[in-house]
Amino acid sequence: MLWVLALAGCDGGSDSEARDPDADADTDTDSDSDTDVGCTKMVEGVWSMSGSCYGMDMSATLTLDPKDSCTFAFSDWNMAMESPGGGTVSGTTLHLSGLDDWDTCEGKTDGKSAAGTCPGRAYCVFEMAL
Repeated sequence: MLWVLALAGCDGGSDSEARDPDADADTDTDSDSDTDVGCTKMVEGVWSMSGSCYGMDMSATLTLDPKDSCTFAFSDWNMAMESPGGGTVSGTTLHLSGLDDWDTCEGKTDGKSAAGTCPGRAYCVFEMAL
């Protein structure tokens, strides 16, 4: 009878949580990976800008929002022209922001470079690299 009661408490062998506690830095309940990371983090520093959207090679300093590493801002442009004010990243998709239809620009990033197009700016192409 004792043996039957011991088997009744068995959940089919799923004791991995007891052996492998959630010790990673994420907030999800598994311990396999950081699945709750919302974006590819951009690297702060001076970025080079090129492509038809900029018209010529330019550079600006990229800084991350201290409260949200998925949001960034540009400052200290080497030229005073219409340029994006910053942007956001969701996964690997980058969205620029700013006046003059920069908010229509979308591309992909790996955190150290980005490339994409801007439909609201006559489908121009932008490239950025650290």
